[in-house]
Amino acid sequence: MNRLLIGLAATALLAMTTQAGAIPPGSAKDGKPKAQVCMSCHAPDLNNPAFPKIAGQHADYLFHALQAYKSGKRQNPVMAGQVGSLSREDMADLATYFSTLDAGLETLPRK
Repeated sequence: MNRLLIGLAATALLAMTTQAGAIPPGSAKDGKPKAQVCMSCHAPDLNNPAFPKIAGQHADYLFHALQAYKSGKRQNPVMAGQVGSLSREDMADLATYFSTLDAGLETLPRK
């Protein structure tokens, strides 16, 4: 009986920790119009070399980065201002949209 309870408790704990890091489902279609403001710095293709390239990045990475700017864990006054009014759904939509774009990486020719 104790083993069963311990097993159930461990399973529940594992499920909770997995859920905590999960991002909500985002919509690339809804993220595209929301990304217009991002293009002023990151460029229309979101690959401006003067700023972090966000096109083609993993959605979970981008979602957590946006959350970190909003919470202040990442320090950048411009980004903090940009994400201040975004909801979790907005951030998920943006992250999903960005992840669908071409990263603009090139393969170097072999010599």
